[in-house]
Amino acid sequence: MVEQWDRQDDARRIGSRSRAIAEDFALERPLLMPLAPNGPPGSSSMLATSSPGAPCSESSSSCHRRFERHEG
Repeated sequence: MVEQWDRQDDARRIGSRSRAIAEDFALERPLLMPLAPNGPPGSSSMLATSSPGAPCSESSSSCHRRFERHEG
């Protein structure tokens, strides 16, 4: 289903532009720089861990989690 949405979005045109989204991206793609392996400078990410023994699951939103900051 997501693939279908991607195809529909690629074929979409913005306003009265002559090219579709995918056509514009094909022109711009060679000009883009690769992503940094650890994210942009100064960025950070958060690592969530469940409390030991807590009845948590990946989809649970009602359990205690601890967050640790990781500088990138």
